[in-house]
Amino acid sequence: NHHFDNAPGGTGGDTMSLDFKGPRIGLKWGRAKEGGTAQVLVDGERIGQVSFKGRTAEPKFDGLRIFKGLGAGRHTIELVVDPPDRNRRLAYVDYFRVYGEAYRTQ
Repeated sequence: NHHFDNAPGGTGGDTMSLDFKGPRIGLKWGRAKEGGTAQVLVDGERIGQVSFKGRTAEPKFDGLRIFKGLGAGRHTIELVVDPPDRNRRLAYVDYFRVYGEAYRTQ
């Protein structure tokens, strides 16, 4: 599990990216009281938003989304953490699941 800490008063913009090959990719994430939000981009285009906001102090890794229809070939998925909203600043990422041939983290 990985988490990013976007300190209060920060501007956001922390990122995590993964290069992969294939038409779809899954993202598993957690939610907790201090969770914020992040934009999801594939090949530089925004395709969604993830909320890490939850009710428990410790993250529960129950978020799952599969991004489909990306086409064959190489892609890059990127999470860009939004600026903090009060004390909600953390991003909890469990894993990416690649439905394709290869991947490389950055």
